[in-house]
Amino acid sequence: MSVINTISRWSRQNYVILLLPLCIANLLYFGFFYEKEYREVSIRTEINCAHPTEVWYVYKEKFSEKRFFSDRKKVIPNKDYSYQFQIASKNEIEYIGLYWKTEQKSLLRIKSYAFSVDGNWLSEKTHRNILEYVSVGSETTEGEQGVEVKSIKAGPNWIMLNTTENLNEKRDRKVRHFIPLWANVFILIIIMLFVWLNPKKGHYSTSRLTSVNAPKILGGIFSIWAFIMPFWIMISHVLMGLTVVVTTYIESKAKKQEFLLKVFKNNYLFYVFYIWIIISSIIIDRPAITMKVALDYSYFIVLPVAFSHINKEKLLKVFEFFEKGVLIYFFLLSVYVIHNYIKIVPEGPFFNFVEACVERFWHTSYLSLLLLLLFIKNLEKPLKNSFFQFAFYPMALFFMFMVDARMPFMVGILVLVFKMILILNAKGRRLALVVLALLSTTAITIYFVVENNNINNIASKETSTEARISLWKASANQIGKHYLLGVGHESTQEAIGQAIEKNANTRFRNYNAHNQFLETALGNGILALLLLVAMVVRLLLKGGPYAACFAISFAFLFMVESYLNRQAGMIVFTFWYCFFLKTDMKRSQIDQ
Repeated sequence: MSVINTISRWSRQNYVILLLPLCIANLLYFGFFYEKEYREVSIRTEINCAHPTEVWYVYKEKFSEKRFFSDRKKVIPNKDYSYQFQIASKNEIEYIGLYWKTEQKSLLRIKSYAFSVDGNWLSEKTHRNILEYVSVGSETTEGEQGVEVKSIKAGPNWIMLNTTENLNEKRDRKVRHFIPLWANVFILIIIMLFVWLNPKKGHYSTSRLTSVNAPKILGGIFSIWAFIMPFWIMISHVLMGLTVVVTTYIESKAKKQEFLLKVFKNNYLFYVFYIWIIISSIIIDRPAITMKVALDYSYFIVLPVAFSHINKEKLLKVFEFFEKGVLIYFFLLSVYVIHNYIKIVPEGPFFNFVEACVERFWHTSYLSLLLLLLFIKNLEKPLKNSFFQFAFYPMALFFMFMVDARMPFMVGILVLVFKMILILNAKGRRLALVVLALLSTTAITIYFVVENNNINNIASKETSTEARISLWKASANQIGKHYLLGVGHESTQEAIGQAIEKNANTRFRNYNAHNQFLETALGNGILALLLLVAMVVRLLLKGGPYAACFAISFAFLFMVESYLNRQAGMIVFTFWYCFFLKTDMKRSQIDQ
């Protein structure tokens, strides 16, 4: 009878409203979870060799262990030869290799590299970016005539070409679908069970807005911003622009000049950091680059003002929207991964397939940041009162482990340890903090040694730990030469490439410093580094447990990734820094 009554009650509440969550989920899936189709592509290299050489191309598709080979061509010494190959594959390409074989130690020079999609040829203009890595022991040098690779042994050698990611982007086409039928049925069952188990709650009731004013509009913008952040973080540019309009209107009505002074006082490090970034960029970079830097870093200017117009209670409501957005995103992402796994049936490990699916939309470390924010905000919530947390924490950590987001994974564990510390009494906390410090040291140590067993057995491609150490050494070397103003925001990769050891493969991959502290110092000088450190330290010392945990988490994360080099990292850091600055600072005037 209860089921019949529930169905009757649903009919009174309108079946369209019942299906509203299903419609929203399908629209989100259609808008943000796309598949890709790939067109044919031609590749061409202009090569020159020192001895009689045989060359051929090899490429491999993603999610397949099969390799495809071109015909072999014999190349006459000391004569330029244009070697072209048509790749008919309609799948994503994982790598393209140029193999060469000689009867003795020899030298192969790649003078140019280009690829064509639909008849449009695109050339790699920077010689250093032509290759990614080479066969074990081969020596690489860059010159005006291209990239030279010297073999240390006779027989087959190989060069992995470095534009596969760009090539795939040029030849793909996005294809969008709604949620598959089996997942729609599953979602509908969940909705029905939820309503059935909570029949007395007005889940679908609507309330009328008695008035619409600027503060409410600003709160709505931030709620939409927080909810949509996991799906499409680039819409933040538009939403930030809206906050500028609304806050300008609020200030024009209030006419309180002391307000901006108070905002600057509470966020002075943001503003001084921004001003120094612009000053150093004006001196070092071209005007066009300075304008781009000014826009990219504008979050440091606008967000403190916008956040100052929202009180703590409303911000906590904003976080609830963010939490729902993250959970819905990961549910739909799971549907996407399962559906494509069934459809493709990849040959490689499942974890690698999941990581590749995630990286279609997010860098895995950046997406893991969103999960860490949920860890931090639920820091003091008792575990015993929430079954959801028992399920969420292990699932979130398992996701980070599965997609190889190692540092976010270790930070997540440290946050959970810190959560346990807060439950203890004062005496127990002191002991626990010592344990936490030891765990932190252990975690960092593990991070730097765990990959030494993961060396690719077909090439001299460094582990990420080895690559990072090489990048950090080169960054430190260049910082010593440009410590005052840096090399310029857009020139850090070139500076790192020039300073890396001659035979290191990372020299040719156009990497950033993979360390935000070093990246900031290299790009804009030591003062910029000190200001960035001061931001983190201030939040750590002046904030409550949530703000301090946020600061510690980003201090760890900044050590292995240049988060502010990507818009996603810039937005997540500035948005949630301002959030915790407003909601969890010890000084009461910030909450006012």
